[in-house]
Amino acid sequence: ISLADLRALRIDQIKHQLMSVKDFKKVVVNAVDYDDVKVFVIALIEAIQAGQQLMFRSAAALTKVLGGIGDQALLTRDDLIQEESPHGGLIMVGSHVKKTTEQLQALEQNKEMAFIEFNTHLVLKPDAFREEIDRVIQQTETLLAAGQSVAVYTRRERLDLGDDRQEEELKLSVQISDAVTSIVQRLTIRPKYLIAKGGITSSDIGTRGLSVKRATVAGQIKPGIPVWQTGEESKFPFMSYVIFPGNVGSKDTLKEAVDILEG
Repeated sequence: ISLADLRALRIDQIKHQLMSVKDFKKVVVNAVDYDDVKVFVIALIEAIQAGQQLMFRSAAALTKVLGGIGDQALLTRDDLIQEESPHGGLIMVGSHVKKTTEQLQALEQNKEMAFIEFNTHLVLKPDAFREEIDRVIQQTETLLAAGQSVAVYTRRERLDLGDDRQEEELKLSVQISDAVTSIVQRLTIRPKYLIAKGGITSSDIGTRGLSVKRATVAGQIKPGIPVWQTGEESKFPFMSYVIFPGNVGSKDTLKEAVDILEG
């Protein structure tokens, strides 16, 4: 059997699988390379044309193949900073995976950056937590207005309440995520650019902190790190918003991305 026949067979199998999905059942697509994605997309289009309705949560590979988008060079500072700003840039670091902490430590080698630790463990003391949020916002705005780029990062030690309190920890983690988002939500100073480090962090900051309804994906600043140009309806229209997943890149990738944006 030829490779073409094998792919045709796979397409029929995948289409059949997709057509059988109902009641919000999940399908996980494990693609090794872009050829796998292309086979899946052909089956996907055939299923949609046959009346199937599906929702997606995906990385960029799916949209790239669906849109027939070719490879392009990584973004440069000229692509990312359209108008020079008197304000500094802002990096929000929420992810607690080991790689993020290593990348934050590498970024700290940049002596021109300011760093603010957000003591998220104060979530256990509501009044003190509100004061801590206010402190972080005030310091961030003062520095940004003075032209200083700032990295705001959550306390690196994980909040551990002990055995059999996982549900309570989860509720507190949601409060912490809301607090990180509120820092961006309440900013009155428009940063030169914004980087959000972490999957949930970048999602919440984009949709709730920046109120983005529609954005243009400009490309990637580094492999696997997309950049949005925010829409006109957002809190800071037409700003470069870097979505930096927690486990992507080497220990120096965050520092390198900031170096590109700082110029």
